[in-house]
Amino acid sequence: MTILKNTDGHFRAIWRILFYFVLFLAFSKIFDMLSGSFLLIQGEELSDNQLLVNRFITKTLKFLAVLLPAVLLLKYLDKRPVAMLGLGFYKGNLKELSNGMLIGLVVGSISIGIIALFGFASFTLNIIHFELILYFLFILIILIISAAFEEVFFRGYIFQALMEGTNLIVTLVIFSLLFGAAHLSNEGVTAYAIIFTVCAGVFLGVLYYKTRSLWICIGVHYIWNFVVAPVFGIGVDNNRFLNNSIFTYTPIESNFPIGAEAAGDLIQSIVILIVTVIIWKSNFFAPNSHNSKLWENYPVSIGLRK
Repeated sequence: MTILKNTDGHFRAIWRILFYFVLFLAFSKIFDMLSGSFLLIQGEELSDNQLLVNRFITKTLKFLAVLLPAVLLLKYLDKRPVAMLGLGFYKGNLKELSNGMLIGLVVGSISIGIIALFGFASFTLNIIHFELILYFLFILIILIISAAFEEVFFRGYIFQALMEGTNLIVTLVIFSLLFGAAHLSNEGVTAYAIIFTVCAGVFLGVLYYKTRSLWICIGVHYIWNFVVAPVFGIGVDNNRFLNNSIFTYTPIESNFPIGAEAAGDLIQSIVILIVTVIIWKSNFFAPNSHNSKLWENYPVSIGLRK
């Protein structure tokens, strides 16, 4: 046993995390240079479609910047199957993605329904036209890449390494706070929106822990974002890229002390924490046979061992 490796001969969590960040920064720098030089549509006055193309390119490059270090470290440093990242191509992975999308749809819709039921906002159906449908199709592509980027970064290699080096609670606290902090730069962000984001970080961390799958986390993240913004219009007014929605969201002034929009964020936080407890207590959420066998082969990980 040394300061670098444990008794099983694996690099300790702190070094694995450090190596990841070094590679992540290197890939980010390379991709930033590429995107800034010739990949993006140039100009100061860009159309909505051009902004979406730029968004697609930058999100794809960011996704590669977080994915490639994880793949390289798992394969060449840890000597583990790359599938341990939680994104393996195995029987049932598309079902996990679909289950996540269903959870995101149901929980997101329930949250919006409660906001409307308590009178904190109204939702007015907009006119659906062909250009809007094309816009949504492109937004769907961008949102799934964006969700994959955030899940690989916040619930992927470094999350798993820290969980092995400490425990689930420490890891959830650290990465949920980081997840919230990462959204501080969002346009129009409020303290209550950050509270919701931190709660969402806990929810997604627990979901990953229970299933060992990033597919289901990506599915939830993806559809939740789609339901909240492009469908129901929450946050669209303050977003440079998502400027169309199926419904128009209008906060309704009320006697609630913190205001209608903040109340909506708190409602979403409460709903997602309730769902987190249900998932934690439920036996329904568990790794499939592929992930279960994969993790049991690595005693250095907390895996599924008691």
